[in-house]
Amino acid sequence: MRALVLLLALSRVAAAAEGEVRADASLLALIERDSPAPLPSVIDATFDREVLGLYLAVGGLLALGPRVELSALFDTHVLEISEGEVLAGGRPFSEEVAETALLREGRLRLWLPAGLSLEAGKGRVRLGEGFIFDHYATGLAFGVDAPPFSLEIGVLWPGRDLVPDRPALVHGRLSAHLDLTRTLFLFAAGDAPDAAVGGENLRALVAAVAPDLPALVDCADLRGDSVRAFFGGGLDFLLDEHWITAVGMLQLGHADIEVYARPGCSVGVQRLLSLFPQVEAPVRAFALDASWRVRATSLLFPGIFGTWLSGDEDPFAGRWTVFAPPAALIGRTPLFFNAGPPILDQTLEVAGLQARGVRAAGASLLVAPSAALEVTGVVTYLVPDAGPGTYGVEYDLRARWRPGETWEAQAELGVLDEGDFFMNPGTWWQASLVLAAHQVAIF
Repeated sequence: MRALVLLLALSRVAAAAEGEVRADASLLALIERDSPAPLPSVIDATFDREVLGLYLAVGGLLALGPRVELSALFDTHVLEISEGEVLAGGRPFSEEVAETALLREGRLRLWLPAGLSLEAGKGRVRLGEGFIFDHYATGLAFGVDAPPFSLEIGVLWPGRDLVPDRPALVHGRLSAHLDLTRTLFLFAAGDAPDAAVGGENLRALVAAVAPDLPALVDCADLRGDSVRAFFGGGLDFLLDEHWITAVGMLQLGHADIEVYARPGCSVGVQRLLSLFPQVEAPVRAFALDASWRVRATSLLFPGIFGTWLSGDEDPFAGRWTVFAPPAALIGRTPLFFNAGPPILDQTLEVAGLQARGVRAAGASLLVAPSAALEVTGVVTYLVPDAGPGTYGVEYDLRARWRPGETWEAQAELGVLDEGDFFMNPGTWWQASLVLAAHQVAIF
């Protein structure tokens, strides 16, 4: 009798199940020239890069009635051949398979009575409008929907591996949906990484003190711990033909970090690095971003934006002021903000070059001659928040063509006319082309 009841219950679930299966394939071609060294104000070196990669993915979504949803996504990351070896996301493909099983997303979502919800598993998570975190993670989140308000509280472990090796990140968000086109929100997040806050700033200081001793810079490493918390809020409004966004946040915490020599360094280098004092300082940093875009005509959408991420010039001044998120994705520019083609999954972990922060002001023009084609031009002026000089002006051109539901093409060109922050200013540029094919089956 029990078996019959169970069979009937399963048959009802199967009858109510709905879902879709999706397959994606993308080809990436990227050329980058004169990318600056990690410490461009003190080391005169540039790098070139060429990528010819293939991305494959298959995933699906299954709704078991109105309250249960399962989703999964398997992908290869970007596959490329380097020195005769197949790499996936920058590491050997065999290691990628062993560490991730190629599982990029596996989630269970439950909608419970009284507006409650639960989400558990692995997938893409975005916190603080991408200024805190926008990457893959494994975690658990609880939600409450009480219109016009919604609340989400959760914990996640960053990383695409099956067993994440980074510390937990707790987060929460409260939203007020004034209507379908106007939202206000508050958010908070925090973690306790090892020697993460301001790490690049310390490396920059080592290089600045001894620019003629590259061995000293190469041997410098960090140990210690830190605590960081983010508190912020913002808005996302669509008013008639105007789209307005704004987000701001404070980063608070404490850093306790020591510079030391890597194993194998010479005795002389070890002694020099031992002269750098240990840093024990409070963290006081911030990030601000605002944008406005208007529909001027049926074809033209001009806009402006500003981004301000705090930086730090002297890490021994008694406090840290560099904005250092866990894994931000700031899509303002492909070069300076390290956005690049989306399938590369590049993120930002320290503001500006050498942790100097950035103040950016830009103007954009989106041209949409048809529903299938969009072309966007962006010009951005960039200066450090801390320290002298200018980063320069970045010019970006992006185009997306999607003639149907099954395939699309995306092209991007970014050029940074470097300013006097760099030791020997030049022109840093990157061009990319992505051809993508999609196939979706609904059942």
